[in-house]
Amino acid sequence: MIKASIRSLLGYLAACAAAGFFLAGMIVVPPLLEQPSWGGLHALAVFTVLNSIFVAVAAFVPALAVIIFANRMNCHSGLFYALAGACVGFLSYVIWFWLLPLVQSQPMPRPLVASELLVAFGGAVLLFGGGGLLGGIIYWLVAVRVPAGRAG
Repeated sequence: MIKASIRSLLGYLAACAAAGFFLAGMIVVPPLLEQPSWGGLHALAVFTVLNSIFVAVAAFVPALAVIIFANRMNCHSGLFYALAGACVGFLSYVIWFWLLPLVQSQPMPRPLVASELLVAFGGAVLLFGGGGLLGGIIYWLVAVRVPAGRAG
């Protein structure tokens, strides 16, 4: 039980680091490819750490729910964890950037346009869903997958 909990915690931290790196990479790598520099690599490292911390906080509750559900259902599928990670990433985006600001009850400065919503959600699916997908795969590799020749 303790060994499984430690594996789950390490898997979650590794998944958050992978998702944080993915998000940082989407921001920092395009300009870094245009003009490589040590400062750009430093920015990538700093953004990775900051994004990893944000992911760990923002995704904690949805990820915990998925982990508990998967343990109860005895799910070991890498595809399940990848898709669940994408859903957790997108759900975290919706909660932190759409629902929580609405709770603050500040009026919108202007009405939302449907095309702006489509672009925002499309970008969120790519950024947060992609980071969550990568995080789900990393979690599965660290905490769930049983290597060949090794039982439980």
